[in-house]
Amino acid sequence: MATFILVRHGQGTHNLGAETEGDAAYSNEAYRDARLTDKGALQAQEAGKKIAAEFGNVVAVWSSPLTRCIQTAKHILKSVKAPVGSLFLHDYLIERQRKDNICNYRANADDLSYEWPEFKTYFLPNVVSQWTEEEPGHVVKQRMTMLLEHLKRKYTSGNVLIVCHQESIYEVVGRGLANAEFVVWE
Repeated sequence: MATFILVRHGQGTHNLGAETEGDAAYSNEAYRDARLTDKGALQAQEAGKKIAAEFGNVVAVWSSPLTRCIQTAKHILKSVKAPVGSLFLHDYLIERQRKDNICNYRANADDLSYEWPEFKTYFLPNVVSQWTEEEPGHVVKQRMTMLLEHLKRKYTSGNVLIVCHQESIYEVVGRGLANAEFVVWE
C-alpha cells in the first residue's frame, strides 16, 4: 500500500503580505501566482529533510500548478529523491478558488512547461485560471478526493508526495496545516 504525504506549500509572498494587508493581500496584483518568500524556501527545505528522514524517497510527486507549490516541491526534492519523469502538475490540487484571489491565478500550461520542464503538464488545460465565483468547500473536497482515490489506484506501493494548499488539504484531512507542514493521507 502506498503512503500519500500531503504537504502545504512554504510561506508565499501573499502569506507575508496578509500579515500587514489582511485579506486584501490575496487580491493584490503584486502577489499574482504568489512565489515563496526566503522563509518559505527554508521551510520547504526543512520539510524535505524531515520527509527524507521519516519516509525516504518517493515514487512520484504531484503538485498544484501554482508557483509556490512547485517551488516547495523543488526544495523538498533537494533531500527526497524521485524517479525521472515522475513529477506532475494537476489543477485538482489548486487552492480553493475565489473571485478576487489573484494570488491563486496560475500561468498557462505552455508557460509552466517552459519554466518547470521537469514537471509534466499534460493534465492542465492551456489556459490561465481565473474564477468568477467562489468555489464551495464541498467542491474542493470532491476534486481532491477524486484525484487522491485515482492516485491510490495508480500507486500501490511506495511514497507519493503531494504538494498543495491549506484549504485543499483541510477538506480531505479535516485540519489545517502550517506552511510546509505535512500529513499522511490514508
